[in-house]
Amino acid sequence: MKYSAFIHHFLHFITCALLLAAIAVSKNGKLAGHVFGAEAPATPAAVMVATLADTAVVSSVGVADKVIGYAGATPVEISIVDRRIASVKPLANDESPRFMRSVVDNGLFDRWNGLTVAEAINADVDAVSGATYTSSAVIKTVRLTLAHYASSQPSPLSGVFSWKLLVTLLAIACSVVLPFFFHSRVARLARLVVNVVVIGLWSHSFISLSLMVNAFSNGFDFATGIVPVVLLLVAFVLPFFGKPGHYCNHVCPLGSLQELAGVARKRKWQPSAALLKWLNGFREALWMALLLVMAIGAGFDLMDYEAFSAFMLGQASPVVLAMAGAFVLLSVFTPRPYCRFVCPTGSLLKFSQSTK
Repeated sequence: MKYSAFIHHFLHFITCALLLAAIAVSKNGKLAGHVFGAEAPATPAAVMVATLADTAVVSSVGVADKVIGYAGATPVEISIVDRRIASVKPLANDESPRFMRSVVDNGLFDRWNGLTVAEAINADVDAVSGATYTSSAVIKTVRLTLAHYASSQPSPLSGVFSWKLLVTLLAIACSVVLPFFFHSRVARLARLVVNVVVIGLWSHSFISLSLMVNAFSNGFDFATGIVPVVLLLVAFVLPFFGKPGHYCNHVCPLGSLQELAGVARKRKWQPSAALLKWLNGFREALWMALLLVMAIGAGFDLMDYEAFSAFMLGQASPVVLAMAGAFVLLSVFTPRPYCRFVCPTGSLLKFSQSTK
């Protein structure tokens, strides 16, 4: 990359970062975990809220603040009676209301009831709806809070590594590295299938506006969000090494699903030059309008309607599922229509990688 192109790219990258930071502050009132317009708690690391005889009420605030779900932290309050968990309740949070409501309705917060503190820390509690960001974050929050309460400070990486995480990271690594060495159609189709099944449907890993705003609000933490951090590095760092669009073209599970659907029909419809220009203009106008509206403090719920959340089948709204299904069906007739003509996240990534 020439020096002038690098500078242009860097300025676009910084512009995107500043815009996301503005949205993070406007939406959650904080940036990288620092709260604006509010005084910090006097004792932020003290989880004990109240005690009475053999009853204790503890909070995760100040202990598990960096454990983040789909759109924000998932703080909890835990009641302990006679050394056993009496209840776990969600506190006020920045998580997507729809996803949090689904976690509550599925009874996740009741799964520790009756366990001792030690049993609850080590309990093998399954995340609801196939291990979504929200339920996984709640489980980590409960474990860290109880470990802190029991005066057993956990390692920052304790409980993080699992077979699912390792397989997901391996799938991402294959999608990042193998395109440089293997260019056959069969190899690409295999990677697309892995992207959809492992990265999308199994681990629900993808980049979205919600994820990026969430990261700016709460900070980037490898210990509790390794996969999202890796995906963000792939999307924003590789372009500086001459690989623009690598995430969208080779890793994104929704892009992969559309391309796989396109295999069903060899002959594709291509829009005219005039229509293509209009569609590209619509996509750029859409993402700019969306980001600007959120930057001034409105329209935050629109982030939850990006089609990526359709991979969370148990929690995605019917509107998102219908929209994603429509674009997958449409991709049988024209290549990657959501990616090319709608995707706000893709537009942001493209703008951040501009070199001219």
